Amino acid sequence: RVARTCGRIGAYTVALYEPGEENAVPVQACDEAVAIEPGSHRSPAAIVAAAVAARCTAIHAGYGLFDSDPSLASLGARHGVVVIGHPPEAIALYRDRSAVRAAAIEAGLRVLPGSDDVLRTAVEVRAAAAELGYPLVLKPAYGAGEPATLSVAEDEAALDAVLAATEEPFALYLERHVDRPR
Repeated sequence: RVARTCGRIGAYTVALYEPGEENAVPVQACDEAVAIEPGSHRSPAAIVAAAVAARCTAIHAGYGLFDSDPSLASLGARHGVVVIGHPPEAIALYRDRSAVRAAAIEAGLRVLPGSDDVLRTAVEVRAAAAELGYPLVLKPAYGAGEPATLSVAEDEAALDAVLAATEEPFALYLERHVDRPR
């Protein structure tokens, strides 16, 4: 889809592919294809090196692998190659849910009641839960995309059960659970 759109606007495209992928639709849709070593599609250094060697000015890294990892965007910028998508600073920000919350509040957005800081001990989690009230959603404080929700705690007993099954130190973020959002 990206290669076809680039073709419609006259942008020359280069696909990086591993052996065995030369007939893949995205590879065939590009103007040029460059073979890379097996497994190197996971390596920001290999991707940027191939892009520089092919005289590319921009990289579209696809979806999922690097859209939540600032390393490719940072390395590309250091080598004069634009990585299409969010700048590395934005990617780093949205991996830290407490920082995202603070930025949203600073921007004047409404946010659900939640913990302002990363909670690392059961004592901190219980204190935040007592302040916020129940039900609560416990989420990892760091990560990208939709977090893997650890649990919805309906009351203090449920929270205690979750904490008993979780090893300290942990990095949690609490947020009020919304049963029926609009």
